[in-house]
Formats: sequence, C-alpha cells, structure tokens
Amino acid sequence: MTRYLGAYGHLVVVREGDLALVHAHADDQLDGAIRFWLSTPAPGRYRMFLQFQHGQTAAAVNTAAFTVAVP
Repeated sequence: MTRYLGAYGHLVVVREGDLALVHAHADDQLDGAIRFWLSTPAPGRYRMFLQFQHGQTAAAVNTAAFTVAVP
C-alpha cells in the first residue's frame, strides 16, 4: 500500500436524501488493512467512496464504492 495525497486512503461518505458529506483519511498505521475512524451525522443510508493506491509504482488510483445503512 502506498500513500495517495498524503494518506493511505481517502473516504468520502454521502448521506442519501440530503447529501450530508463526511471526508476521512485512513489511519496512519497499517497492519494489513486500511482503517478509518469517523462518525456519521445521523442514521440513514450512506454511499461511500474509497480511493487508494496499491503497488510500488502507484500510477493508478483505485476507487471502490459501497453502500452502508447506519441505524
């Protein structure tokens, strides 16, 4: 894993409905996984977009998108 824009990963979280936004950087410590610590503003469905670089050349930025329901 290599750093992208100074962090091991960037996470953008958008709430369905009103588009409330959270942006988080990955934890500085890697132990086989990228970790994020964040709080959502309220319950709801959130679309999350993770960006990271992997490999020695780190030429490409990878983006993964997923949806999470926060009770």
